[in-house]
Amino acid sequence: MVKKIIQYVDYDGVEKSEECYFNLSESELTKLDAKYDGGLRGVLQKIVDSKDVREIMKMFELVLHLSYGEKSVDGKHFWKRDKEGHDLADAFEQTPAYDKLFTELLSNPEYAAKFVEGILPASNKGSKPVQVK
Repeated sequence: MVKKIIQYVDYDGVEKSEECYFNLSESELTKLDAKYDGGLRGVLQKIVDSKDVREIMKMFELVLHLSYGEKSVDGKHFWKRDKEGHDLADAFEQTPAYDKLFTELLSNPEYAAKFVEGILPASNKGSKPVQVK
């Protein structure tokens, strides 16, 4: 799990700081690995090696959408949908916080690699959220 504090200016011109969480569960990663030849990590590596900016952007959009959620106060749940069944990521993607994070991922490959590794379950089993800066 990644905990990311994103500072941004909202649409009213107000500076804000938002704590955002990103995580892929073991079952979500298994499904993604089955969907792609070489698994998610393999596909990510091929795209990065190819330096295909369009494919890199598509993959970041997918990873952010699939991993964004809200952690319950007691730490038992990681909600990715609201009570009506809508993806929380849909609302997040309409915010300046998303824009800032997306731009940061595209402009800093080392940070992007650390971020993606942080959301994968095998990299931090039994640990607290990784805060990436």
